[in-house]
Amino acid sequence: MAGFFDYSGFPARWHCGDWPPLLGWLTIVSDAVIFAAYTAIPITIFLYVRRRKEVLFPQLFWLFCAFIFSCGTTHLIETVIFWQPIYPVQAVLKAFTAVISVAAVIGTARILPAALAVPGLVALNRNLQGEITAHAKAQGELKEVTARLEEKRRRLLAAQAAAQLGDWMFDPHTQQIVWSEEIFRLHQRDVQRGPPRSLEENLQLYTPSGAKALQEALAVLDAGNSRVDTDLEVALPDGTIAWHRAILHADRLADGTIGRMWGTAQNITTEKLNVLEMERRTQELERVNHQLEQFAYIASHDLLEPLRKMRFFADMVKEEVDDRLSPDGRDALRRFTTASERMSRLVRDLLVFARAGKSLGSKQPVPLAEVVGVAIDNLESQIAEHKVEIIYHDLPVVSGDAGLLAQVFQNLIANAIRYRHPERSPRITIRSQMVAKGVEVVVEDNGLGFSRDQAVRLFQPFVRLHPQVNSEGTGIGLAICNRIIEAHGGSISAQPGPSNGALLTIILPQAGRPV
Repeated sequence: MAGFFDYSGFPARWHCGDWPPLLGWLTIVSDAVIFAAYTAIPITIFLYVRRRKEVLFPQLFWLFCAFIFSCGTTHLIETVIFWQPIYPVQAVLKAFTAVISVAAVIGTARILPAALAVPGLVALNRNLQGEITAHAKAQGELKEVTARLEEKRRRLLAAQAAAQLGDWMFDPHTQQIVWSEEIFRLHQRDVQRGPPRSLEENLQLYTPSGAKALQEALAVLDAGNSRVDTDLEVALPDGTIAWHRAILHADRLADGTIGRMWGTAQNITTEKLNVLEMERRTQELERVNHQLEQFAYIASHDLLEPLRKMRFFADMVKEEVDDRLSPDGRDALRRFTTASERMSRLVRDLLVFARAGKSLGSKQPVPLAEVVGVAIDNLESQIAEHKVEIIYHDLPVVSGDAGLLAQVFQNLIANAIRYRHPERSPRITIRSQMVAKGVEVVVEDNGLGFSRDQAVRLFQPFVRLHPQVNSEGTGIGLAICNRIIEAHGGSISAQPGPSNGALLTIILPQAGRPV
C-alpha cells in the first residue's frame, strides 16, 4: 500500500487541460461553499440531538451526520486537487463515503416502518387538540358533578338539620371518631374543637345511664350483631339533659373482628319527654283508678249492708204493724221498700260497672253459641213470660272471657225484653260474619228502638231513652257491655234497626288472631 498513496505521476488539476481562471475559481469556490454547508449541517444536527433527549432514532441521526460530513469532505478534496493531485486520498474518502451511504440506506430501510408508525406533526396536533377538547369536556363534567354533589351535600345537611339527625364513624383500631356537622350541634360542641379523640372521651358526653346504654350497645355489636338501636341520655354543656336515638352498625373484617363502626344519632328529646310524661300520667291514672276501684268496692259493700238492714227492718215493720197502719202509712212503707230495693240494685250495678273488664285475664277461644246459650238460660223465666223468640245459629269462635261475654249478651237480651214493643211479639236475631277486624256480631230486635241522634248517648251510664217504661233497670247495662267489649280489644255501636227496633253491632277478635 506504500505506492498507493504516491501521486507523483499526477499533475495538479490546474495543469490538466486549459482551465480558464473563471471556471477554475468558480469550481473551487463552489466546492468550498458546499464543504462549509455539509460541515454546518451535521454540527447543527449534533447540537439538536444532544439538547433534545426525546429525539426518536438518534443512531440514524449520527449516521446521517457522518454521511453528510464525509460528502462535504470530498468537496474539500476537490478544491485541494487544483494545487495538490492527492487522488489516492480522494479515492479512499469516496470509498468511506460510499460505505457510510450504504449504511445510511440500510438503517433508513430498517427504521422506516417504525418511523412511519410515528404520527406526523399534523396528526400529533390533531390528537393533542382532541385530548385538550376531551380534557376540557371532562373538566366541565367534573365541575357539573362537583356542583351536583355540593348541592346534594347542602340538601343533606339541611335535611339533617331539619330532622336533627347526624351521622358518625368510629375506628376501634385507631380510636378515630368522625362526626357530621349535625352531631356537633346535637352535642352543642364547637366544630373547631373537633370530635372526641377516643371512646373514653366520647363516653363522657353522656350521663351515667346514657354511657352504660352505649357500652351495652357496643358489647352487643362486639358479640357478633351487625346493628343495634338504643336511646341514649346526653349531658349537654349547658347543664340540660337531651335524648338521642342512636343506630349503630358494624363492618367486619375477614377474620370476623370489627373493622369500622358507623351509624346515626337523632334528637328525640321532645318525643322522650312526651313519653315520660305520658308514662307518668298513665301511672298516676292507674293509681287513681285503683283507688277508685277500691273506693267503689268499699263504698258499694258499705252501702249494701245498711240497705239490707233497712229492708230487713222494713219487712219486720210490715209484718208486725201492717194491719195497724193507715193507708198512707202502708203506701209510705211500700215506697220506702221500693226505694231501698232500687238503691240496692243501683249500688250492685255500680259495682259491676267499676269491675267490668278489669277481671279479664288470659284470653281463651270462646264459642259464641255456648255464650248466648248461657245468657238465654239465665233469662229463661223472662223469655218464657214474654214469649220472646230468639234466633241464632252458626256463631263463630272468638277470643276472650266466656263469663264476661255471657254477661254482655245477657244484658243485650234483657234490654230487648225490657224495651219490647207492646204491639209486637218480641223477636231477637243474633247473626255474625267475618270482617277485616275480626268477627262482627249483630244483635237485632223489634222493640221500641231509638232515633239516630240518641245512639251516641246509648252507652253512657244512667241513660234511659224510654223513661216512660216501668223498668227495674238502672241505665248502666249497656255501659257495662261497652267496657267489657273494649277490654276485649273490640268495639260496640248501635243504630236504629230496619224493623223500627234496635240494631247493635259488636266487633270481637277472632280466636287465634292478635287483637
